[in-house]
Amino acid sequence: MSTTSNPTIVLVGGAWHVPAHYEPLLNLLRKTHTVHVPHNPSSSLTPPPKALDADVSQVRDLATRLADEGKDILVLAHSYGGVVSTEAFSGLGKEQRRKEGKEGGVVRAVWICGHLPFKGMSLVNCFGAETIGEDTDSMLITSNQAEIFYNDVPDDLAKKCVEMLTGHPVSAQIEGKVSSEESWKGFPLEYIVCTLDVAIPKDLQLLMVQKVRDTGKEVRVHELESGHSPFLSMPEKVKDIIIEV
Repeated sequence: MSTTSNPTIVLVGGAWHVPAHYEPLLNLLRKTHTVHVPHNPSSSLTPPPKALDADVSQVRDLATRLADEGKDILVLAHSYGGVVSTEAFSGLGKEQRRKEGKEGGVVRAVWICGHLPFKGMSLVNCFGAETIGEDTDSMLITSNQAEIFYNDVPDDLAKKCVEMLTGHPVSAQIEGKVSSEESWKGFPLEYIVCTLDVAIPKDLQLLMVQKVRDTGKEVRVHELESGHSPFLSMPEKVKDIIIEV
C-alpha cells in the first residue's frame, strides 16, 4: 500500500489543454511518483462537445479505483481542473474514507492557479460572471493564446503548446456547476499563486483563496513569479513545491 510520503499523483488539467502540455513537469515527477493525467473529454475539437460532468466522471472513476486499491492520492489541479477537482474528489479524502472503514484516498491537494468554486458555482461564476456572451452549444476557441497562457514561456515552446491546444465547450464553463460538497473540505489544501498570470489574475486567485479561508478552511499559499503555465516556464520550482508538501 502507498504511504503519504510517496502518494500517487493525479493531475487534472485545464481547459483547452491536453496531457502533453504538462510533460516538462510530469517528466520530473515520474522520477519519484506514479502519475496519472487523464485527458479531459471536454478538451476536444471533435463533436459533440463534452461538458463538465464527463470530465468529473472520468476523474472520479480513476480516483475511486486508486483509493479502493489502498493508494494515497495527491491531487494537482490546474486552472479549470480546479472546477473538475472540486466535484470529482468529493468524499474521497483519506480521513473521510477511513471513517467509512476504507483505505486509501486523497491526502493533499495542490491547486495551480486553479479555480476554487463553491457548490452551485461554475467556472465563469469564479470571475463574478454568469455568461461569456457565447451560445452554450458552441465551442470556445481562445485568441491570443500565447499571451494568455504562455506569456513567460520560451517562444519555441510556447508556439508548440499553442499548436496542441484544443477547443472547449462554452457549456462546460457556464452550465457546468459543482453539485456535490466541495472536495477540498476533506483534505489539506495548498495553492500556488502565479503572480504574472493573465488568464486568472493574481488578485482573483487570492480572492478565491480568501473566500475559502473565510469558511474556516486552512489554505497554504505558495507564490511563483510565473504566468498561467509554471509547469512549462519553471517546472523545477513547481516540482519542488509538490515534493515539499
